[in-house]
Amino acid sequence: NVENHVRTLQHDLNEAFVEMNADAVFLCECGEIEFGLQWDRCMEILDAILPRRITCRRHEAHYTALIDEARLKILDGPALKGPMTPNPAHQYRVCQYTKVQAIGSAAEPIEIYNIHCPSPNTNKSVLPHEGML
Repeated sequence: NVENHVRTLQHDLNEAFVEMNADAVFLCECGEIEFGLQWDRCMEILDAILPRRITCRRHEAHYTALIDEARLKILDGPALKGPMTPNPAHQYRVCQYTKVQAIGSAAEPIEIYNIHCPSPNTNKSVLPHEGML
């Protein structure tokens, strides 16, 4: 049920951006397997539920980057990068790459690779790592 998913997403994004004051949130596994979520449908949902301060809303395939550009300067991306494996049967596997730097900070820029682990049920040789988000 789409409405249930939207309510869950709204709750989770509210917790991240409002309660935890996050600068950015990166989503993966958005939409149907093999198809992703259509860009216009994704933007429609996000526009209805995101705080206005989240000005970068980049959705590509199964990945979505949500960034507060008043607090983070985007140096590169968000953009799809890949392939993520040398296996010729999986050339379509990509990630979403973003490079950001905190505005007003001397800290080095941060590179973010938004990628999901393959399901351990379908690929027993690759298991998710504990603590990965």
